[in-house]
Amino acid sequence: MGTRKPNRGPAVTASNRAALMSAARSIFASKGLSAPLSSIAKKAGVSQGVLYRHFRSRMDLVVAVFDENMEKVDRALADKAADELGFDAAWRKLVELTMSDVAFIETAVHSNTDPRIHQLGVDIRNILNPLVAEAKEAGRLKDETTVETLFLALRAIYGLVTTNGEGMAPVGDQVAELLAGLGLRVR
Repeated sequence: MGTRKPNRGPAVTASNRAALMSAARSIFASKGLSAPLSSIAKKAGVSQGVLYRHFRSRMDLVVAVFDENMEKVDRALADKAADELGFDAAWRKLVELTMSDVAFIETAVHSNTDPRIHQLGVDIRNILNPLVAEAKEAGRLKDETTVETLFLALRAIYGLVTTNGEGMAPVGDQVAELLAGLGLRVR
């Protein structure tokens, strides 16, 4: 008979949550929001019971991961170079997240089904509105560009990422071409 590991209880709570967040971010990024929660628990090295102790539902976990992504956008704004407009830093980070994290846009799509995610969409718009105005004033964006234009561009990038097949141009090249055509290139 094997020996059981001792139950360390609350001593591992923070490390379990961190492992779950890391696993969820990785799996959601590559497989989308419908990835099995069991694969997240397995990758984190915990049971599904532990996962559900930290996150009562899939949507709780999705919101936690999305919140972390928004913290990355906030950090990009805080860390921007002195000569860089806040719009450029935020836009670059949003494009990077969309290209690298399938779940980032899938979360936005689910915004109509969960008020917490809807609020996150509102938060993104509140961040972008003054930055878009600042970029227009500096001549970096066309006057007709709106925050909704940016959201449409992010959805188009998501489409390029998820449909890019063998023999097609690298997705980064396709995204650069799309953004250049829309006057939204990442600087």
